[in-house]
Amino acid sequence: MFIFILLGCVRIWDSCVKKRGETLEDAVRREVEEESGVIVDRVEYHSSQPWPFPASLMLGCIAHATTETVKIDETELENARWFNRPEVVQMLTRQHPQGLFVPPEQAVAHQIIKTWVRRTANL
Repeated sequence: MFIFILLGCVRIWDSCVKKRGETLEDAVRREVEEESGVIVDRVEYHSSQPWPFPASLMLGCIAHATTETVKIDETELENARWFNRPEVVQMLTRQHPQGLFVPPEQAVAHQIIKTWVRRTANL
C-alpha cells in the first residue's frame, strides 16, 4: 500500500477554479491531474475556508491517487512531491531537517494535512 501525501507549493494563488457545470469531485480530479500529473479517483470533501479576495470560498478535499508519478505544471506549481508520514509530522512541528513546513493552523490545508496524519497513524 502506498501511504504518502502529495504536497505542493502554488505559484499562482487564483488557480484551482471549478468550471461551470463541473462537480466538485470532477474539478478536484482535473486540477490535480493538470497541476501534478497525478490521477485520482475517490474524492472526499473535508472542509471550507472563506477567502477574502475576490470574495471566494476555498473548498478542501482529500483525493486518493491511482498513480504515483509527479510531473508538475511549472506555470501553476513551484514544486510538488510525495511525503511520508514521519516527514509530515516534522513539518507540522517545524522540525523538518530541510526547514519545510505546512500552512498555518487556520488554513484549510493545515487541517487536511492533520487529518491525513491522524488517519495514517496505525498504517
